Amino acid sequence: MVFDNVAWQIGSMVYSFQKEVDQDYKKYDVIFDIIKSYHFKAPSEGYSFLLKSFFKILEIWQGFLDFADWWNLEHLRKEDFLKEEYKGRKTPSLAERAYMAYAKKLLEGKPIDNFGNNRAIDKERISAFMPKLDKFIEEYPDFLYPPYYKAKLLLVLGDEEDVLSAFIPFARQKKNDFWVWEQMADIFHDDDELRMACYCKALSLKTQDDFLVKLRQVFAALLVEKELYDEAKTEIEILTGNINNYEAENFNLALNPPFCKTLVVRSAFFLNFVN
Repeated sequence: MVFDNVAWQIGSMVYSFQKEVDQDYKKYDVIFDIIKSYHFKAPSEGYSFLLKSFFKILEIWQGFLDFADWWNLEHLRKEDFLKEEYKGRKTPSLAERAYMAYAKKLLEGKPIDNFGNNRAIDKERISAFMPKLDKFIEEYPDFLYPPYYKAKLLLVLGDEEDVLSAFIPFARQKKNDFWVWEQMADIFHDDDELRMACYCKALSLKTQDDFLVKLRQVFAALLVEKELYDEAKTEIEILTGNINNYEAENFNLALNPPFCKTLVVRSAFFLNFVN
């Protein structure tokens, strides 16, 4: 009972800390080091609240994976698998967010320099997590995003044989989002025609140009690499028209939309997938 109350208090403290303008990330390390020796009641509502509070520092704290391993996702309550509601909108359940957060941090890797520019991905930890993620996906097939993260993790592990089968169920449901096709292009990194078809499909969807900058840059570079100069005419103009101080010299050419239509039609994969 005592530690259950402590779980609520610590969770509330973490919530209050994350509102501070100047973040002292070491305080979260200190908190975690202290509570690791506590004997919380698990599963319990207070214990789940503690997990939820640490989501708030997910983007800024490097210790989340160690925290999640200590917390142990096996302690999720049945209530934690129910979708939540925020401002009238349904949001993913605590359980789904927990598995997604764990996968996301695995994909980010740990910084190996003071600036965080270089990161190391722990493939052994990914391999250890995959059976848990597989079980989660099997038991809760209605959750949308876990298969997406499974595909991303498989790609990191180099398990290309299973990546597509993991990603397709998710992609079918989100096929009108440009970034899904951008991810699909990564899966087909050895097939330039399918990569280009994915980029074409992504650019054909109704999306704000600001979100397409990186995609257009990558596509333009690929077209130049493939020496498709006649087909590449307009994308650089779109880039220069939407990015302040953008230097056109950075990219020589860009794509021609009619070429995209031809490429997508030529691809048997797309005829299958889109239909």
